[in-house]
Amino acid sequence: SGDKVLAFIRKEVHLEKIIVVLTTFASLLADNLREQSDYVLLKPVSFSQLRDLGLRLRPTIEGQGRLR
Repeated sequence: SGDKVLAFIRKEVHLEKIIVVLTTFASLLADNLREQSDYVLLKPVSFSQLRDLGLRLRPTIEGQGRLR
């Protein structure tokens, strides 16, 4: 399940710089996992939400040399 995958990502040293975006329809689950995630989006996710998230992430990704 997603919470187990998230826990795995967060405990692995080589994945510590991974940006985790959680999408769920369950607001209670989102609240419980918000501290472990970098971003939480509630479904249904709109195009404007994805666009805004991309704009927020772009400087971070560029700074890590992942986007050219």
